[in-house]
Amino acid sequence: IIKSNTKCNSDNEHLRLIIYYKSNTIASLVSKNNQSAKLSELKQTNVVYEYKCSHEDCEPHNHSYIGVTTTTLSRRLTMHLGSGGLKNHEMEEHNETLTREKLVINTKKLRHEPEYNRLQI
Repeated sequence: IIKSNTKCNSDNEHLRLIIYYKSNTIASLVSKNNQSAKLSELKQTNVVYEYKCSHEDCEPHNHSYIGVTTTTLSRRLTMHLGSGGLKNHEMEEHNETLTREKLVINTKKLRHEPEYNRLQI
């Protein structure tokens, strides 16, 4: 997920990832079929998400924040309103207050795993 959604700023730099795999035996023990109804993105847990600042100064740079949460995405976005990098960025770079609406509009789910044990970055 990270490698396919990121790139280096200059051509002479390379992204290096070390990926750890679980054995196929363990992964096959947990059923992949889920008959429950689909939840809205904000109500899902075990989510990898991306926030892209839509401010005109940030859009050309294509900077983004990638996060992982085991709580609902809605709850995690609410936590970002209280403190952290996204709130600090809005205030320090744009002298604006981060709003819930801005968070929801500019956040995209990259991956959802119903089972916490399958959530890998």
